[in-house]
Amino acid sequence: MDYRKISLIVIFCFACSQFLGAQSLTVKLEKISSSKGKMMLALYNRESGFPGTPKSAFRILQVPANKPSVVLMFDQIPPGTYALAVFHDVNEDGELNTNFLGVPKEVYGFSNNARSRFRAPTFNEAAFEFSGQKSISVVVR
Repeated sequence: MDYRKISLIVIFCFACSQFLGAQSLTVKLEKISSSKGKMMLALYNRESGFPGTPKSAFRILQVPANKPSVVLMFDQIPPGTYALAVFHDVNEDGELNTNFLGVPKEVYGFSNNARSRFRAPTFNEAAFEFSGQKSISVVVR
C-alpha cells in the first residue's frame, strides 16, 4: 500500500474533523433577578453596529430567563474576534427599554463584563478571541 496516499487520507480526515468539529461558544448569564421574560443575546463579529444594532450581529439568540442564571450555546462559530451584548427583556417587547434620558430600564451585560460610564462599551472593550471552544460568563446589571 502506498504510504503517501494513507498519509494524505489521514491529513484530509484530520482537517475535516477540525473544520466540522464542535465549535461552540458556551455563555453563562449570571445574576438574573427574575424568571420573567427572555434573555436577548447578540453576538457580533465586527465593530459595526455593536452593541445597539442587532441587525448587524453575527448571530442572535433568545432564551427564557431563569433566576439566577442561564447557560446556553452558540454553535458552529468560526474562529475570530467577537463581542457579546445581552439584555433581560422582562416585558418581552424585543427592545431594551430606556427612560427619557436614554438610560436602560432593563438589565444588560457585555462580554468581558465590560462597563463604561455614561455610554455603552466599545466593541474592543467587550471583544474576545474565539478559536474553537470557549466558555464565557456575563453578569447582567
